Amino acid sequence: MDVAGRTVEESIRVNRHPPAAPVDLETKVSDFHDWARGAAVLALQVRVLGAAEV
Repeated sequence: MDVAGRTVEESIRVNRHPPAAPVDLETKVSDFHDWARGAAVLALQVRVLGAAEV
């Protein structure tokens, strides 16, 4: 969100149905363990499924 927060919020606003309730976005500071967990999941997907799901 530090890099593209305004773009994300604007994209949500523009693409949501006009009477829909606003979306509250929450961000979380991640650390190395979060990054490593994500990398491990991606590696397992590639190994088991033959490709990463996007």
